[in-house]
Amino acid sequence: MKKIIFLSMFAILFSSCDQLLQIVSEAANSHETNELTKNEVSEGLKTALTVGAENSVDILHAQNGYLADKAVKIFLPKEAANLLSKAKANKFAKTLGLDKQIMNMEVDVIMRINRAAEDAASEAKPIFVGAIKNMSLPQAWDILKGKNPMASSQTMNFDSAAATHYLQSTTYDQLKQAFMPKINLALDKKLVGNVSTNEAWSKLIGIYNKVAPYIGGEKLNPSLAEYVTEKALNGLFLKVGETEKEIRREPAVWAKKVAKDILNRVFGRK
Repeated sequence: MKKIIFLSMFAILFSSCDQLLQIVSEAANSHETNELTKNEVSEGLKTALTVGAENSVDILHAQNGYLADKAVKIFLPKEAANLLSKAKANKFAKTLGLDKQIMNMEVDVIMRINRAAEDAASEAKPIFVGAIKNMSLPQAWDILKGKNPMASSQTMNFDSAAATHYLQSTTYDQLKQAFMPKINLALDKKLVGNVSTNEAWSKLIGIYNKVAPYIGGEKLNPSLAEYVTEKALNGLFLKVGETEKEIRREPAVWAKKVAKDILNRVFGRK
């Protein structure tokens, strides 16, 4: 009799263990398929940024990538443009024919500046992508929900480029230091007419500086590298942000386009 009771209890216990294991297994499977882990969110955000960076670099590196895009086209520094405008309108400049020289060289320098940015853009890809891979995202969930944890003001507005803005705020200085020498190298590269952008800019400023004393203007510094670097990086981040927004809107399309299902898994959840 005791043996029968023991066997019955053993059977019940064994059955309960099976049921318990099944419940645990189902719960684990459910969690695995329906819940995102912090690592998955981080991977999805990094993937989106990497895709955005590579896509943006490819676009901007192409001829007219900067020059033909009004959103990222690099113009002369505002102060320089204003002073050059005054110089072109000055009677002394017109008398000597310097106004036309300034106008022609201004157009040429703007073209060259953008060509330099386009030329240097490809050099930024490994630096940019490397920074993304090495970055930590402790605020992954907030960023996924469109909250920029680096923002100074506490706003509840949804930021569809939160990951890009986080990346920009945490890596901009590093990228600038690595990018500027490449920009300067591009500015020194001989382009149209076997003249570099820096040389063309120096000639333009040289002509302006001749007029400056007659229009009450101050002489300009011919250095362009830092200015162009900042504008080039701002344009790059703008493009990365645009891609992030597109991924958030159509994650399935982008997941298929770049063969990265993690994009749809992370950004496709409502």
